[in-house]
Amino acid sequence: MSKSKPILVYHAVFAFAVVYSVVSWWDALVQQNIFQVFSLVAFNLMLIMYSVIQSFQHSHLSMTDMDHIMNDHGVGYVYNTREFELGLTAMVSFCSFCLLVLAYPLYRSFAWGFYQRLGADVRIRSMNVHHLVLIMLLKLDFFFFTSYAIQMVTLLLTFDSTGTILRVALGLPLSILVILLGYFGVNRENRAVTYAYLTGLVIGLAYIVFELAYMIHSEEHADDPYVNSRKFLYFFSVILILLIIASFSYGVLCLRNFNRGLKEARAESSQEFESLPTSKRWTGRPTSAQAAMRPISNVEID
Repeated sequence: MSKSKPILVYHAVFAFAVVYSVVSWWDALVQQNIFQVFSLVAFNLMLIMYSVIQSFQHSHLSMTDMDHIMNDHGVGYVYNTREFELGLTAMVSFCSFCLLVLAYPLYRSFAWGFYQRLGADVRIRSMNVHHLVLIMLLKLDFFFFTSYAIQMVTLLLTFDSTGTILRVALGLPLSILVILLGYFGVNRENRAVTYAYLTGLVIGLAYIVFELAYMIHSEEHADDPYVNSRKFLYFFSVILILLIIASFSYGVLCLRNFNRGLKEARAESSQEFESLPTSKRWTGRPTSAQAAMRPISNVEID
């Protein structure tokens, strides 16, 4: 079995995760989505876990594994990247701590903007929370589904198993289709599309559970294709199962909120927000009329 492809793809997934994190932080600030901020703090903590697993997994490579890597790439040496991986873990940990410290000031700033844009109607604010959380989950789904499928396809390409490769390869476009169905269905309050999205989540959950069971069963085989990748795939499988369950739950909540005024309130809020000067969008300071509406106690998101 070729051991070099899984190692390279894990480094690629880590690099993709860093780029995803940076882009998502920018998106969270532009959209002023406090739930996405908190999810990105959790995402960075998961990135730390991934880097630790990566370093631990690579430290157990044998000399035979090294020979495989050298033969695969036609080189006479292999660099030891363990020090770099430990350095990455330390750097990601430090950045995650800084982001955790910054999350609370962002919450204080975005909480008032949240109230300011949708007003004091608790019902509308509660429905908007469900909407924002689901959008945040869809963005996380995109990263984890994509990364999982890429890892599986890259790993199984080393085996002559066309059926297995096709089964895994189809998972990537179908998962992206399900995510798009969720995004457009919820934003446009389209029941048929949202039902298709929820059905896709159920199928996706069954698929992940099947692959997880297959991985566990393969552990007993001499030609185990997951021998050097099992920890990574277990990590992604567990997170995906939790994300699918959470996405389904909030998808149902959003479906129940259709035609109850949220779509119109968000459209009106978006128009008013875009009409504001850029400087006022970020200060979070209310106008005199808005200040008169503000309750004495701190604004909390219900």
